[in-house]
Amino acid sequence: STNSGTSLATPQISIVKWTAQEKQLQVTSAAPLKLKLRLLNYPAWRVTINGHTVTPERTAETGQMVLPVAAGSSTISVQFASTADRVAGGILSIVSSCVLLLFIAAMPTRRSSEAANTSARFSADPR
Repeated sequence: STNSGTSLATPQISIVKWTAQEKQLQVTSAAPLKLKLRLLNYPAWRVTINGHTVTPERTAETGQMVLPVAAGSSTISVQFASTADRVAGGILSIVSSCVLLLFIAAMPTRRSSEAANTSARFSADPR
């Protein structure tokens, strides 16, 4: 029986989901292959192939993510996770914003200080 004209000699790649935080692909191939994703191999990416965690390779020139995919059908999931530097940066940003807001709130307004100066210069004694 024939395969309706499609051949497994050419890998079949389907993008199931491609968002900023998550990528999901379905790959079917007759032979093992190296799949290059248009994605920088940043340490925060977590990759699983058929449910097993995989450490991606990278190209020397661009740092592009390269995944070793076995022959057959594979489900690939790439998800962006938090890293210690990103958590620390977020905390530092929140603390800095709070300090800035407290500083602004503690500053006397120009109008109220002018009013205080005016009342100190002129006082009426009701006697």
